[in-house]
Amino acid sequence: MFMALDRARDAGVDELLAAAAARLQEEADEYGDRVAVRVHEEIDDFPFPAAVTPQTRAAVRSTPIAFLEMARSPGRSESPRLPADAVAYARAFVQRRVPVVILLRTYLLGYRELWRSWAAAIRAGSSNEALQLRALDAGADVFFSFIDGLTTGIVEVFETEQAKWSRSLSAIRTELVEAILDEKPVDVAEAERAFLYRLGESHLGVVVWSSADPQSVQHDRLEQTWQQLAQGAGMGQSLVVYAGRRVIWGWFGGPHERVAKLADTLEGWEIPEAEVGVAIGEPGEGQVGFRDTHRQALHARRVAVMGGRESTRVARFKRLAVPALASIDPALSSYFVRHQLGRLAGDSDLAARLRGTLETYFEERESAAATGRRLGIHSNTVTYRLRQIEELLGYPPDEQRLELQLALRLIRYVGSEDGTEARA
Repeated sequence: MFMALDRARDAGVDELLAAAAARLQEEADEYGDRVAVRVHEEIDDFPFPAAVTPQTRAAVRSTPIAFLEMARSPGRSESPRLPADAVAYARAFVQRRVPVVILLRTYLLGYRELWRSWAAAIRAGSSNEALQLRALDAGADVFFSFIDGLTTGIVEVFETEQAKWSRSLSAIRTELVEAILDEKPVDVAEAERAFLYRLGESHLGVVVWSSADPQSVQHDRLEQTWQQLAQGAGMGQSLVVYAGRRVIWGWFGGPHERVAKLADTLEGWEIPEAEVGVAIGEPGEGQVGFRDTHRQALHARRVAVMGGRESTRVARFKRLAVPALASIDPALSSYFVRHQLGRLAGDSDLAARLRGTLETYFEERESAAATGRRLGIHSNTVTYRLRQIEELLGYPPDEQRLELQLALRLIRYVGSEDGTEARA
């Protein structure tokens, strides 16, 4: 007897369905071969080779077998058993990073052929048209119950495997990235397959981080910022790994001209998330460039954090190279600033105003008139301030111009005389 339905069936329907099932059983292998070929021919973006694979044939053949198993079980209401070959096939799609929609298209093709075979077997079992119609109606109930249960099960397998694979792939990517950054030998082809990213082109290193309390950091805020960056970049290939709860490391890759243009574009990008920062390195080529641009982005982030100011703009290494280089040893940098600027390193309004005047004076090639125009003050005021600066320093500023310029740049990041952040 076939599975019980909501309405009673006469013995003739049951006999006809039983005969159709027997006929379909005999055609299972032929059905599997026919559908396997059609799947490979009709799905343009099919992920497997052009020739029909044993995986495809085995997965397709398992479908009518599972259907007949369900149809022959009287009173069954649960989902059909998922064939092992179908489960393995779904996992293969995940491992090839193919969307579930492509997998479902293979099953839709299979269901279409299965219904045609099932309906043809029913019609072939009797010349009584009225009996055929009743049997087709009953057979449709069985069939659509089967495809609903099998499709749901296949999607669940795919999603479960995808979650496991994503976690595994993330670990593999992190391990390979760390090996490249540590200058350890790696199989480039293997790394590129895991990354879906080419290492031989130019790269732009990116660091996205949160300045919020570690307990309140939300990964989705970092991910959202990265996704917005990636969408705006439009590079086609990117790589991202998680370096902790509060930090994302990323790379954009492509031809050098496009990567260089992207660096200029991202520098002016406004960060949409509060308490989230973004830093970038400079374009670099190959594995060496992959490492260099990442390290530069890390240094740009370090200097930006040292500055202690909330910024809605991307921190670029190109603009922060001098303080990055000079502040690798923060304690030594702080001593240099205090020693070089002396009382000019104070946190008072006067000290801040004099530092600003001196920095502008150097930038204007030591011209009091040009400095006054730029600051909107009289040149005599500039001259007066320069005398105050000399008194605080204990020597004329032009005697140690290079050292003073560096100290004036660094004080923004290493703090003032009393250990607090100095005002620029």
